[in-house]
Amino acid sequence: RGISGNSGTTIRLSKLLATYSPSNLDLSRRAAERCIKGGDVTINGQVMKINLPVDVREIGSIKVNGKLVQIPRVEEIENDNVSASCSKASATKKVWAVHKLVGELVSHHDPNGRPTLIERLQRGGGSLSKFKHSLKPIGRLDMNTEGLILITNCGHFARQLELPSNALHRTYRARVHGRLTFGKLSAIRRGVEINGVRYKGMDVRIEGNLKKGGTNTWLQIKCTEGKNRQIRKCLEHFGLNVTRLIRTSFGDYSLMTIPPGMAIEVPLKPLSSHKRKGRMQVDDTDSKKSDSRKGAATMEEDVHPVRWINMI
Repeated sequence: RGISGNSGTTIRLSKLLATYSPSNLDLSRRAAERCIKGGDVTINGQVMKINLPVDVREIGSIKVNGKLVQIPRVEEIENDNVSASCSKASATKKVWAVHKLVGELVSHHDPNGRPTLIERLQRGGGSLSKFKHSLKPIGRLDMNTEGLILITNCGHFARQLELPSNALHRTYRARVHGRLTFGKLSAIRRGVEINGVRYKGMDVRIEGNLKKGGTNTWLQIKCTEGKNRQIRKCLEHFGLNVTRLIRTSFGDYSLMTIPPGMAIEVPLKPLSSHKRKGRMQVDDTDSKKSDSRKGAATMEEDVHPVRWINMI
């Protein structure tokens, strides 16, 4: 017997799992349905083998193969249900480009009381206000990283752009302290294994010229992965301490001149339309010429960035 109801707080179990399951599970609706049929899903300790609507008010815990799934808030489900019952015109999928601040987490809530990006956006107004209970970050940035983060009200779109197999290009500016050599750059470009984790090669360029004896350098870095603290770990592995890290683009979305802390509504660009994705050609030429200002300036492909719609 399932846990179901007829109120606006119900959601089909497969949809709940696909939308709110942890990123390491990465479940689609069909994969969630297979887990349910296979007896891999429990609610309040009860095995669920039928894909029923469930009432989030009656759920104490949800697990998939023993892994906890975040229980959505009542307000989120109510908002999603209202959107689903509206016409297409009023249930449009939305995307916002946000200039994340240093010191805030990319999450809905922090039990330790640290500032979070989603809570800050929910307190704001503009076009975000009517979607504030269904905001979903696309990917993550660590607490001390600033720059571009995309926010959407469409879980499916977020999941598409996050999938490692889709390999959207991420571009960063990093200020590093330490002795930088062309040998270290070459190793980063080839890829490195750290504590048993393999990191793919990244396209790294020095902004300007490498100064002899200098210990502070700005780099432009492009990668196709979004592993936890990837850039910091790879650079620190070679004795380079990252003192500032700014993401400037994600796929065809760019930070451009969005002011710090500001959210800008941008068009939803389908994954199939993105040009900055897929396998990345990394130039491993160990010469000062390849890392000149000219080389850094031509790092990005000739791609038209997604333009603003409204400033929030």
